[in-house]
Amino acid sequence: MIKIFFRFSLFVFLFHFNSAAQVKEHLTNDIKHFFNVGGEIYSAPLNYDNQDWLNFSSVLGLTTASYFADETVRDFVQKHRADFLNSTACVDDYFLYFCAAAMTTSYLYGLIGKNNYVRNLGLQLGEAMFYTGVTTFLFKVSFGRSRPYRNEGNHEFDFFQFDDSKQSFASGHAAISFAFSTVVAGQKENFFWKAAWMTAAGLVASARIYNDKHWLSDVIMGSSIGYFFGRFVVDAHKNELQSPTEIIPPPIINLSIRF
Repeated sequence: MIKIFFRFSLFVFLFHFNSAAQVKEHLTNDIKHFFNVGGEIYSAPLNYDNQDWLNFSSVLGLTTASYFADETVRDFVQKHRADFLNSTACVDDYFLYFCAAAMTTSYLYGLIGKNNYVRNLGLQLGEAMFYTGVTTFLFKVSFGRSRPYRNEGNHEFDFFQFDDSKQSFASGHAAISFAFSTVVAGQKENFFWKAAWMTAAGLVASARIYNDKHWLSDVIMGSSIGYFFGRFVVDAHKNELQSPTEIIPPPIINLSIRF
């Protein structure tokens, strides 16, 4: 009986010790990866190819063109408000809460439950959403654009502002929603799967215009940032999986005990 108890106690001790060591190792590696991806995102323009510059120019062109339609779109949307739409327009805030909860839950579940796929998904979501959020915040503060509900017009900019009502450009909700949806959509090569998640992000972006929180050009720029950052993160992780297999280190503890 004593031998059985000792064996069980030793097994539990070694299991928890090894689990804690693995969790610490994964956490350390993920933190390093998180900051490495950030460095790659912000240094990417130094290595843009022709396609990248074409994409960049397209986003700037579309944002600029939509700037001239901001007032027209706002007037049309606000004149066609309806009770049904009013009740569903809160999807923008709810979806953002869902994104944050899904990212946190996925990473912690994968880390503690030793599910590398789920942990990696949570890491991708965290990377895409964080750097998207940081970038849009810098845009907001730098441009200081007045939100539509201030009724100052779409041309009112007061640079370097921390007043939320003057942080319209670019849309943070649209950006983070597209970053989240792009990462999740990138997990499966299925048209309907991708279409569903991108549609959800599009509804959030549309709700920001409907709720009179953003201009059309704000939403287009924010959505573009979220999409391309999400795409960058997904591609970065896929490229790592396709790289030569890493040498797996031997177990930390390898004991053989007989009684």
